[in-house]
Amino acid sequence: MKAKFVYIKISVFTVLAMLLITSCGRELQLYEWETMDLMLLNTETRDTLANNAELEASKFSILVNLNAENVVSLGSSDWFNYSNGYQANDVIESIEIISSEDYNDVFPTGELLNDVFYAAFINEPETSLPVDEFIERFGSESGRIESGFELIPNIVGEGAPREGLRTFTVTLELEKNGTFQKTTDNVSIY
Repeated sequence: MKAKFVYIKISVFTVLAMLLITSCGRELQLYEWETMDLMLLNTETRDTLANNAELEASKFSILVNLNAENVVSLGSSDWFNYSNGYQANDVIESIEIISSEDYNDVFPTGELLNDVFYAAFINEPETSLPVDEFIERFGSESGRIESGFELIPNIVGEGAPREGLRTFTVTLELEKNGTFQKTTDNVSIY
């Protein structure tokens, strides 16, 4: 019995493309957000504020620190997902900001302040967007928001705060890991 050989003509380009796709494994860092911390910041000096600190509203922000836990390294040849930056196993669905005291005449105690705050990447004020737009744009891209973000008051017009001592409660709803909620220390902004 004679063996038959079948020759298949495959282009060199096809072979190289297949090798590139299957051998370009990259190591991905996957993480979970298991806790959230809030810190009050002086945006000018980048110092954290102590309880009962006084600060101009134009120099004030709330740092939302998402503590990345359970970091796992995975080898992956899924270059498409890697290039899209999907590194966390969760996404942000909503953020709510509430003041313990009347923020001003337009926003009384307990009123949602999302309309008078911007969200920005840490140390990147040029990326600031209204809170809901920030979530829409970056919340679903889990690899983009790694360690947290800042909440910065828009002090123009209806966003100008009334002088006084207050705390802020931030609620962060995640798609998978439920809801995080924390309250800041007291801060007097003027």
